[in-house]
Order: sequence, then structure tokens, then C-alpha cells
Amino acid sequence: MANGFVWRVVAIAAAGYAIQMGPLLAQTREVEPRFAVRVGAETTDNLARAPSAAAERETFLTAGIDIGAERESARARGYIDGEIDYYAYDSNQFENETAGALDAGFSFRVVPEVFSWDFSDRIEHVRSDPFAPVTPGNRERVSTFSTGPRASIPLGERSRFGVMGQYADRRYEESPALEGETRTASLDFSHDLSSMQRLALTVAARDIGFDDPASRPYEIHDSYVTYERQAASASSFSVSAGTSRLRSDGAPGSSEPYFDLAWTRDVTARSRVTLDVGQHFEGAAEDFDAGSLEGFESAGIGDTLLVSDPRVRSEARLTYILSRPRATFTAWHERFEEEYQSSGLPQREGTRSSVAMDYRLTPVLRGSVEYGIGDETFELAETADERHVRAALARRLGRAWDGSLAFESNRREADRGGNYRERRYVLALTWRPVR
Repeated sequence: MANGFVWRVVAIAAAGYAIQMGPLLAQTREVEPRFAVRVGAETTDNLARAPSAAAERETFLTAGIDIGAERESARARGYIDGEIDYYAYDSNQFENETAGALDAGFSFRVVPEVFSWDFSDRIEHVRSDPFAPVTPGNRERVSTFSTGPRASIPLGERSRFGVMGQYADRRYEESPALEGETRTASLDFSHDLSSMQRLALTVAARDIGFDDPASRPYEIHDSYVTYERQAASASSFSVSAGTSRLRSDGAPGSSEPYFDLAWTRDVTARSRVTLDVGQHFEGAAEDFDAGSLEGFESAGIGDTLLVSDPRVRSEARLTYILSRPRATFTAWHERFEEEYQSSGLPQREGTRSSVAMDYRLTPVLRGSVEYGIGDETFELAETADERHVRAALARRLGRAWDGSLAFESNRREADRGGNYRERRYVLALTWRPVR
């Protein structure tokens, strides 16, 4: 099944590129593609992330690819973005595995700017047991294929009416109870108040179903008004407010506020601040972006709880980026709360923070450091804290080759156990095509 999904992703991206390179699509917009192949070796003093007394050292080999490309014309758009790594473990603690994320899609614009049909496929990994640390034995692959039409009908010079329909198929590597289909439909009416301001009304409905009869299907209905403002190039602002309603057979319905805010401002010519705040119903079985894992490491400890029940998720994230000719500094802080609708599931809240700096020491040598912390609390169940430190040096070895050496330190402390400390060294050699 996994190979089938991988080939489907590749086929979608290849179809998009093949069509756009045809004689009818001579004028295209292309984002500079990236492609890299890497091989390396890693050594860790605690691969299983077990308590210190049971920790075992292991050295293993890795190989991976990093790919990204996008092309667009009046009639089509195709893209692919992902990072996949293969781990060949030396001991018999874990089987060799492939981990990472891959996202690809293709949109065919049957009538340019009016009607299109979209296809997308996404493969990523999530933590199976949120009470245990991330290890090769505690993550699973999730694949989602979606397709559907999208129409945007002009109503005069400043207004448009939009219609969208989508079918999505979810497949899990080790959680068949979550597999199923999601059908989405939405209507929206938008009006340009000026060249920099827009007002829109949206009504959307999602029908989340499951292959397993024991998992109860449900519907999520969202109705909200959106206001957007673009102030030249210095800032942008968007806010949506309305209601989010949950319906399920055999259970009383419920309603929660729907809210999304996105604000970006250039503080100076080289620095930017962004703020994102949101709250609404979502399906825990399908909305797992916040808990995806890239490569071996977790994107944080706020991984999605793999259950079929819907939840109300509230989150706020503040990000600051400073770019200099030789250095880039990034800092962000995030807080989230998840309220599951089943009384048998623990409610969850937590915070995550990170600071990182990348610095060009010489024309061929770069250094980077990163420090991240996170904490989460499962109501009446567990409190966990994690720390992550990473330092790396990368040197150019000719026009096509780079070499890098990194040190990582990871630590987790939790009430229910699963405590560990790990130190890891990563040596990698990367090849990129010369352009």
C-alpha cells in the first residue's frame, strides 16, 4: 500500500509537469526547484529513547532525498515538496525504515480563473502513542489522497461567487480504525472593498466517515465572515469569525466559536513579525499536520492523538524573523489547547518555543544552532516536558557537494514514565545538481 501511494504522488507531479511543458502552455511561472541526495551515518547513545539504565548505543547508515518544485500557467499548476530518509539500523532493536513527508498535487484549470479540478496526495508520519517518546517503533505513516472541483464565478468587476467540492481518502499504517473518507463542500461570496481590502462570507460542511463500523461518523459545519487587508508590502491582516457546529448520529450536537486571525508586519527592512490565532472544530483522524514528523525527530510534542473523535482546537503562535546578509535569526512561541468531544479522552494543552540562528562564517562554511522546549499536559493523565538542542557545521566541497556534522541532545521527562536522555552525532554528505 505504501509503495502505491508513493507512486501516485510521483505520477501526479509528473503529470503536472508534462502538461505544463506542452506547446499550449508556453508561458509559465516557475519556482526555483530544489533537489538533493544525501548519504550519511549517525551514532546515538539511546536509539530506543529508553530510561538511562536501559540505553544502548547504536551507529547506523542513512540515505535520503530533498525535493521541491512548482510550475504554473494559465491552464495548470503542478508541485511536489518533500523530504524522505531511509534508515538502515545495525542492531535488531528496530527494522529498517523509511520516514519523512512528501506532498504533491496537480490542478487543471479547465476554464482559466473560473473552473479547475484539483488532485493532491500527502504522505507523512505521526506519533502513534502520545504518552511515549518518538522512536522508530512509535510512529506511523499516514496517507491522504484528495480530489475535487473548484469554481470561482465573477459577479461584476469586484465580486465573485465560489463553489468547492472535495473527496479525500485517509489510510493509516497501523491505525485502521481511523481509515475512511471525508467529503467537503463550501460556498463563498467575496467582494473587493478596494484594491487592498476584501470581505467574504463562507459556508462549509465536512462529512467525516470511517471504514470501521465501531468509529462513529460526524459532520462539521462552519459559517464565518472574513476580512482581509493588504497594506502595501509592509503588513497584511486577515480575520475570520463565525460559528463551528458539530453533528453526529446518536449524540447531541454542539457549537463553538469559529475564529482565525493572521497578521504579518515588517518591523524593519530585514525583520518580520507574524501572529496566528485560531479556534474551531476539527477531525482528529484527518487533521494531523500539527503532529507530523520530519525524518527521525518530532516536530514537537504536540502530536495528534490518534483517535476518531472530533475536537475543538485553540492555538496561538507568534514568530519573529531577522535576516541579515550573513545571518538569519528565528524565534517562535506557540500555545495550544485540545478539547476532545468524548468523555473518555483526556483533554490536552501545552506550549512550544524555539530559537534558532544560521550564520555564514566564510564563503564556504556555515554554522547553525537551535534550542527548543515544549510541555504538554493530558488532563488527569500525564504532564511531559521536552528539550532539544542542535548545533551544526556545513562546508561546501566543490560546486555540487556539501559536507555537514551535527550534534543533537534530546531530553524528555514525564509523569507516566517514558523519560530519556539522548545524544546524537550526524555526519552527512549531500549532492545537488549544478545549475
